[in-house]
Amino acid sequence: MSFVFTKIDLLHDLHSDLRDYMPNFIENRFKEFKELESAVRSNDIKSIRDYCHKQKGVAASYKCFKLEEVTDYIHKFALEGEITPIQEVLPILRIYLDELQGSI
Repeated sequence: MSFVFTKIDLLHDLHSDLRDYMPNFIENRFKEFKELESAVRSNDIKSIRDYCHKQKGVAASYKCFKLEEVTDYIHKFALEGEITPIQEVLPILRIYLDELQGSI
């Protein structure tokens, strides 16, 4: 099973206050991504689920619908206790975060 984005981000529709905060938002996504990587390495399903809840909460606010989509994918497998699909999607999530950073 491989993950493919089907949604698009709508960053151009962000309110100016949120747009101004985007560099901080993205910096925080990278910090939390590192925490996710650590949780995946240690098979810490609870921390993976916590990561998903946090991302889901902010992704839609910033119109980062791709982040929301990949988070839903990770969460599904975390609930099932399946770590392999989560490991496989980490590089895709990292590329997305890099692209998100490049878009600001």
